[in-house]
Amino acid sequence: LYNSDLENFTRIKTDPANPTLEGCFSADGYSHDAMCFIYKGADVEHLGKQICIGFNENTFTVVDMSNKKKPVELSKAGYEHVSYTHQGWMTDDHRYLLLNDELDEQNEDVNTSTYLFDLADLDNPVYLDTHFGNSVSIDHNLYVKGNYAYEANYAEGLRIKDMSDIAN
Repeated sequence: LYNSDLENFTRIKTDPANPTLEGCFSADGYSHDAMCFIYKGADVEHLGKQICIGFNENTFTVVDMSNKKKPVELSKAGYEHVSYTHQGWMTDDHRYLLLNDELDEQNEDVNTSTYLFDLADLDNPVYLDTHFGNSVSIDHNLYVKGNYAYEANYAEGLRIKDMSDIAN
């Protein structure tokens, strides 16, 4: 979020008619999108914490938002062919992060790309691989449910990817 947006960024608590600002993390610049959740993955140091992953133009940033007044950056990572880190989603077990770069196909001359990271250690994301589609269609948003990733593309509609063997 830009600092000027802080006044408009609110978290609704128990009274939706009176939202209040709880806190914000802006140390990594502009976030185009974010995924926030109560962490239930393999990293026992962060189990049960409120974690947000911001997709911030040229990186993704993992932030502990448990103390809204003092968020803590745990890590940030980039990847090859970065053009515009747009959006991503964690697998249901909070182990893997899949993300889309909205402009890599256009700027880096690569086929539709989905980047895969291992987040077993939130303080040290590990790039695993890139899944390249069979065409140069710009990807936009993806979401994960169970063993499937659902990815929207501008010109080629919806792609559904089977992730039942994602570790390999």
